[in-house]
Amino acid sequence: MLSKKLVIKVNGMSCNHCAETVSNGLKEIKDVKDVKVNLKNKKATIKHNGILNVSEIKDKITDLGYDFIGVE
Repeated sequence: MLSKKLVIKVNGMSCNHCAETVSNGLKEIKDVKDVKVNLKNKKATIKHNGILNVSEIKDKITDLGYDFIGVE
């Protein structure tokens, strides 16, 4: 199965540790295969197989202490 890509905007990240926290947290979600966080652009690119629940992603970002801005 080919991987799909979803780009989300995240506010509140200020350092590499923040980016790593977001990346590791998102990787815990079912069907997420890889996450690349761009700290400068405040974006996370999520590679996944299947259908992702945006509400689950939003909840995960919020639980980690960051602000989910939306899907790009």
